[in-house]
Amino acid sequence: AIKDLTEQKVAAERARQAERTLRNERLLLLTVTHNIREAIYRLEPNKGMVYVNKAFADVFGFEDPKQVIEMDSDALNELYFQTEDRLEVNRQVNEFGQISNREVLFRRRDGSVFWGLESCILHRNADNSVYMDGTVTNIHELRTAREELEIKNTELRKINAELDRFVYSASHDLRAPLSSLLGLLNLIEIDNDEE
Repeated sequence: AIKDLTEQKVAAERARQAERTLRNERLLLLTVTHNIREAIYRLEPNKGMVYVNKAFADVFGFEDPKQVIEMDSDALNELYFQTEDRLEVNRQVNEFGQISNREVLFRRRDGSVFWGLESCILHRNADNSVYMDGTVTNIHELRTAREELEIKNTELRKINAELDRFVYSASHDLRAPLSSLLGLLNLIEIDNDEE
């Protein structure tokens, strides 16, 4: 008896192709998350950080992402400069399911601080367990430049106000002598006509 194996071969080839595609997609995802400049993390409330990319370690001053993953929740709280920020992020994520571009002051491993934009989304598994996927973008230089620009604008408004006062004062102070001079010139013209 001869069996037609065409369907089995086609199915096996499709399975191999799907496996290659999945492997390529995983490799692409790993490459992208490894090389991207934004700090990416996955946090499971009961376990702590279960994934961080290399940029996360770099931004927060760690040599290796594993150092972050091995941190307990108290140490993770120290990544926020103010505990209230961490509590507020958690509250908003739990209440609304996500946060987007929240400015937060973070602390690096060495104790230095930087401003970051944090975005995070809450996911629920079929077993009702939760995890959060998030990103942190270092905006310290941008925020510092913005603050310096605001200071310069305030100084410029102050200088403009002083200049306006000076111009008003100078024009007021010059108006009286000019009016007197014009009056004298009119008298001279009248005197010249009579002679």
